[in-house]
Amino acid sequence: MSTEEENKGLYEKLIEKAISCKNTAMRNTNLEKADILKFLIEKTETDCRPFDDFDSLHREFTQKFNSNLDLDSFRTRFQYVKKLILLESDFSFERKIKLLFVSRCGISSEYHKELLEKADVQRDDKNAIVRYVAKDGSLILEAEKSKQKKKAKRSIKTEAKKRQIRDSEDGNDENDLDETASKPPPKKRCSALNQSSSSGAGRSQPLTPAPAQNEPDSTRSPAPTTSAQPVQNSVIADAREQAPPAPRFRPVKSEDPDEIVFNNRRAPQPSVPQTIFFLKLFRGLVDMIEPYKQDDVLNNIDDVMRTYERIGDSDISLLDVVPSINLSISNILRHSTSIPQKNVRYQSLLDFLKNWKMFLKTLHNDHFNEALEKVEVEINNLHVEKFCPIDQISRCLQTILDTVSPPAF
Repeated sequence: MSTEEENKGLYEKLIEKAISCKNTAMRNTNLEKADILKFLIEKTETDCRPFDDFDSLHREFTQKFNSNLDLDSFRTRFQYVKKLILLESDFSFERKIKLLFVSRCGISSEYHKELLEKADVQRDDKNAIVRYVAKDGSLILEAEKSKQKKKAKRSIKTEAKKRQIRDSEDGNDENDLDETASKPPPKKRCSALNQSSSSGAGRSQPLTPAPAQNEPDSTRSPAPTTSAQPVQNSVIADAREQAPPAPRFRPVKSEDPDEIVFNNRRAPQPSVPQTIFFLKLFRGLVDMIEPYKQDDVLNNIDDVMRTYERIGDSDISLLDVVPSINLSISNILRHSTSIPQKNVRYQSLLDFLKNWKMFLKTLHNDHFNEALEKVEVEINNLHVEKFCPIDQISRCLQTILDTVSPPAF
């Protein structure tokens, strides 16, 4: 089917809907939807790649179609067109995949499985296609960098600069304190003008005469006694004992702002969408353990996800989630004796491990190769049974615990 035929069929539907509307505003809305659809189809022919952000996409659309459509209205029309693309049957298969790719339209798991029969298809955390490689090589689509990754990098760089400024200010304050402590107290200078009229010159002389060599100077501070030093040392020792212990795992600065160093091992800092996606995966695994329910664990994970969604991209790292994950897995393993021997379906556990493997791959870092190998081993060790025994569940949980524990980061 040619592009003209595809455009004609879609335009006819939208234009007929516009003509049938007696309301002028509704008519214009449908015409704007048709223009957006045409705009996306043309992008698949000239620049077939996912858009970076709505602002640039909206600006490009208004310039090309000489439209005065505001950003919010454009976003609403765009969402409608994405649904139309997903449900439209007049497209050729290749055209539909390109439109889904360009518009960042999310696809269902069922449709994803259907596409996997013909190609290697990868989705992001919004279920949008970011990579499509046909097995016969007829169509290859791959996004350079997702919007989430760019946004995360900008956030990480900004936060790295803030940390660098704070560290430099703290260092300057410490240096000032050290210099102040090392300097002797300033001497008070008192002088009086010589009022002798015979000399005619105002010469400064001390108010107090200098003491004789054999006479002690009462103005001088007494020499420190030997008993004062042990007292000072005891005070310092008491202060050290009262000071809180240093954290076991402490991130330090790295030369690369896109990385953090944890226990002398570098790893990327995942973005907020990636972190929330991981929490959803982990919550799904915990929820699969039936009839034993970890209500406190599930509530804890939900609270963490709500907090991250509320505060946005600032000061977020997967490292912040590690304590909650460690505690949750430890609680599950500690109560493993009370869990029935067979309670999780094989396919559910296998799907979770595959999704966890995909999540580690999205971090795009060689430091996670060892973690990926562990997940691969667990996938290969799973036996094709209707239900999985508790030892396999415990082993999988331990694998996840190893891959998210602080030493791995």
